[in-house]
Amino acid sequence: MKRIGKPSKGKAVAVKVGGKKRSVGQAGVTPQPGTAKGDSYCARSAKIPKCKDPPCANDISRKRWKCSGSKSRK
Repeated sequence: MKRIGKPSKGKAVAVKVGGKKRSVGQAGVTPQPGTAKGDSYCARSAKIPKCKDPPCANDISRKRWKCSGSKSRK
């Protein structure tokens, strides 16, 4: 995952994954892995089904939150 260019309006970062540009994350929100909020996010997002055309926004967000199953790690 490599940061590129300017993200779409309202998004935090633009990344290039597998030759595709994806804008992910909410602007102004910094993930805090290893906290109760991080654990809560990981538990919710673990239940989201996988997409047909990876990488999905959910996969990228889980990587930023450092999710491992339903827990986030520091």
